[in-house]
Amino acid sequence: MLNRMLIYPFLNSCIFLLIVSLSVFAQKHPTVQVCRSATFAVFKRLPKLQYECPEDPNDSDEKILKLPARMAAIRELERALQLFTGTAWWSANVDDLSACEIHGRVGKLTDEEKDKVKDGDFAFQLFGNHQMRLVLLADSCYLTGYAGSNAFLLYRKEGKLFVTQVLNGYASRVANSVLQDCNVS
Repeated sequence: MLNRMLIYPFLNSCIFLLIVSLSVFAQKHPTVQVCRSATFAVFKRLPKLQYECPEDPNDSDEKILKLPARMAAIRELERALQLFTGTAWWSANVDDLSACEIHGRVGKLTDEEKDKVKDGDFAFQLFGNHQMRLVLLADSCYLTGYAGSNAFLLYRKEGKLFVTQVLNGYASRVANSVLQDCNVS
């Protein structure tokens, strides 16, 4: 993986800048405290990347990234993300959508849920604004102990939605490494 990262330094720099700019631009100081009824009405669970893991228990093997079943699952996931076209969902604040994901119903987050967010035990999956969103989804087979993830950029313009995978098998030991700063009261 390191060799591949060295081969494409410009591409990696662009992806890093994209993630940092989305994080700073769209989520300067997210506060996750309450799931509002209007937001819960438009809340949709993000799809999961699901495919059969290889029998080999080595979840750091890059061969996993090229498995035909995984590649098919990613294409299916992209199609599912293309269905996120509702104006109300795009108008909803991503912090409010995250609150609804955490709490699962309308209302204030419990102290336990707030602690989970504050301690980095909740993996934020959605970043962005009314026009561009970054969706960070876990990979159940690749680098599972290091938050192995895949990132998809959703870009909405003039009623059309474009979905592009921008990270494939991203991993970090840092909890919520895409999210820079999170305030929970």
